Amino acid sequence: MPRTTHRPSKPNAFTLIELLVVISIIALLVGILLPALGAARRTAQNAQCLSNQRQVGIAIAAYATDNNDYVTPWRAFDPKPPKTHPAWGATSAFIGDWLWTSMIVVGGYGAERDMFKCPSFPEADDNSDISIRTADLDDPGQSPNWQNADYGINCAFYAAKRDLAGTVYDRYALGIRQSDMLRSSEQLAVIDTFVANFDPESPIYNPAGRQRGLYYVFGSTIGQEQPHARHNKATNILWGDGHCSSFAIADKFKPWEDLGAHDTDPAVDGKPNIWNTVEYK
Repeated sequence: MPRTTHRPSKPNAFTLIELLVVISIIALLVGILLPALGAARRTAQNAQCLSNQRQVGIAIAAYATDNNDYVTPWRAFDPKPPKTHPAWGATSAFIGDWLWTSMIVVGGYGAERDMFKCPSFPEADDNSDISIRTADLDDPGQSPNWQNADYGINCAFYAAKRDLAGTVYDRYALGIRQSDMLRSSEQLAVIDTFVANFDPESPIYNPAGRQRGLYYVFGSTIGQEQPHARHNKATNILWGDGHCSSFAIADKFKPWEDLGAHDTDPAVDGKPNIWNTVEYK
């Protein structure tokens, strides 16, 4: 009877070397895909932010249509100016201590509270009790909720006629006329803003701080409230003609180095004059 040779069967399990090769390949693929996915996410967030600002710009234009071509003032002061004040026109209900954010939301100009939330902000505000997304529609005055917007209006000139003589109402509680902008496509209207001590990367970071953004920006070289380059070293801007674009910023804690400042001479510092392209009439 012939002898039968039994060969040991090959095990079905992977060898250690094969497992290590598979793990290495997976790790390599993850390393390749993650940056691409992160970049795609940032691109989507940036597009949503620009869309938010565009919708805000449409609401400001609608407000101007109802108010003799005046854009929204950064806020309406109390005590109240006369009801005949040209800032209010037909919308005398806006006389009081309202902010521009509540003017275009509660005033019925098409803006929504969610439009003031930038998806690229480093910290979510879902649990913040002063988020603008939870601002009281029945209380549109100057409350922390209406202040805590991720987009700030240009309070240097666009949302305030600061070079006019007269009362504080004339100089601060009156936005410019849209027709007064010499170069509306170069006039900064609204920009990404933040409170510097909220950002973990800030040298003055305060973990107890709750307010992340601010509803206005002066465009100066001082203060904690500044434009915020949170879009991959760029800040998004709504311009006076209604279009939106990104503006590169080298140091997000010194944005005036690229944006210029409203109180400096562009001919001297070489920075763009985007804060004030207005010719008052």
